[in-house]
Formats: sequence, structure tokens, C-alpha cells
Amino acid sequence: MADSTTSDIPAEVPARPLPPLAPLERLRDAIDQWRDRGPWLALALLAVTAFGIAWYVARPPATAKPPPELALPVATPIPVPTPRPATITVHVAGAVLAPDVIATTEGARVVDVVELAGGLASDADLDRVNLAGQVVDGERIWIPRLGEDEPLLTAGDSTADGSDGDPSGPVNLNRATAEQLEALPGVGPATAAAIVRHREEQGPFGQVDSLLDVPGIGTAKLESIRPLATV
Repeated sequence: MADSTTSDIPAEVPARPLPPLAPLERLRDAIDQWRDRGPWLALALLAVTAFGIAWYVARPPATAKPPPELALPVATPIPVPTPRPATITVHVAGAVLAPDVIATTEGARVVDVVELAGGLASDADLDRVNLAGQVVDGERIWIPRLGEDEPLLTAGDSTADGSDGDPSGPVNLNRATAEQLEALPGVGPATAAAIVRHREEQGPFGQVDSLLDVPGIGTAKLESIRPLATV
């Protein structure tokens, strides 16, 4: 016989889902939620607005750029080429270690070409040489030895007596001794010494007319000297 107590307990009824909210009720819930958040949204909007105003006030002023057509072109400097000294050729002979024909630059001194010729020999007579003299193209630089007289040339453009090729020819103002210069018209011992002193201090004469720079020689004296002198 079945237990009457067990048969009297009703079976569990499954829960049924709640019916969906009506559209009007959902709208009312949404309004209630936005109403609760309203103060926070207002504060956020106020903060964003204040930040935008502060940034606009503090921003650096805009710099107006000139129109492209008003900009001045920048001038580009043109490089100036540096002139190169001319090359000259001289003959270094006598009391040097390596006598030779030497190429050097215009404006070189006797000491420069002597170095290019190997330097001075031990018996060079420097009392008879002006190492500071300026050399010219085609010149022969003869360095005497102690007790030695300058030999005569058998070729070339100058001789020991100061003339060009022929002893009776014009007197070379850059080679002649003071005694040889006295052979020129109107040139005495004082003027001859002034010519020698001028070429030692200022360098060789570049032209006969440069004698006007020598004290004691004027235009009239130069006219009488010019046919009989050379450089």
C-alpha cells in the first residue's frame, strides 16, 4: 500500500519568466538613470569648457609670415680665385752643393734658391753675397768662394763686368759693381753707391726707368743713362 503522506505533496512547479516591461516603463527607467547622472555630466562639461578657454587664452600669438613675393633673395658671394705666383728660372752656380738651373716662384730671394741648390758650400764667401736680394727670371746667382773671382761667362745674358754678352755692351744695373756703374754718364761714386744700396735694399731693378727712385738721378740724367744701361 502506498504512503499517503508522500502522495499528498504537490510537485514543484517551474518558474515562469517575468513579462517584458512595457515601452513606457523602459522610457521612465532611462529618464530616471539620466536624472541621477545629470550633475556629474554637467561638471564634466563645465571642466572641458574651462580647459578650452584656458588653452585659447594661453596659446602663443600666431606669427604672420611675409608673402613669398616679398622675401628678398640671398646674394651668394662669388669666390675670387687666388692668383698663383709666376714661375721663373734661375741659374745657381759657384759655392753651392748642387749648382743647377732651378725653377722657383716670382719674388723668391737669393737664400731661397741657394737652399734649392743644396745649400752653401763650406768655403762660400758670404761677405760678397746679398742673400736677401730678390731674384729675377733668367738670372745667374753666383756664390763666390773665399779668394775666388767670378769667372767670365761664355754664354748667357750677363758677364762679370756687368754687361750683356759683350763687355762693351750696356751696363747691367743688377750686376755691375759700383766702379762699373761709374762708367755711366753723370754717375759718380756717390750715385753709384746709391744704385748698389737701392738694389740691395729694394731688390733688383725691374726696368732702367726705376733709376728715378735712386737719390741723385733725375729725368735728364736718366735720359743719358737709358741707352747705355740694361736690367
